[in-house]
Amino acid sequence: MGSIVLQGDPNSIWSAQHKEALKRYMFLFGFGRWAKIRKVSDLLSKVPFESIQPHAISFLKMIYEYLSPHRETDTDMKIFIGKIISKNPVSAEDNEGVCAPDIKNWGGEKISSLM
Repeated sequence: MGSIVLQGDPNSIWSAQHKEALKRYMFLFGFGRWAKIRKVSDLLSKVPFESIQPHAISFLKMIYEYLSPHRETDTDMKIFIGKIISKNPVSAEDNEGVCAPDIKNWGGEKISSLM
């Protein structure tokens, strides 16, 4: 079987299914385990390796923004997620074309009902 050659913007291939797969496998294997995630996900194995982390950071930023500062458990989670985000900066070039960390880009109502 031949390899897939992607042309143009590497972020343009990120569909809702790609984002769902990234969320599922990131929670299963952990942040930063991109090679493992690509190995087990047929869908994510086809996206450029360098496009995964910017999308993961976008997802974490969305969670961070929607956590309540008024609940102690949310405060602890915000601190934890904030550390991951700050230790893994994404350059403007890497972030170009990545969806905004807005809830509608990451599952909309399904996520907001959990928070």
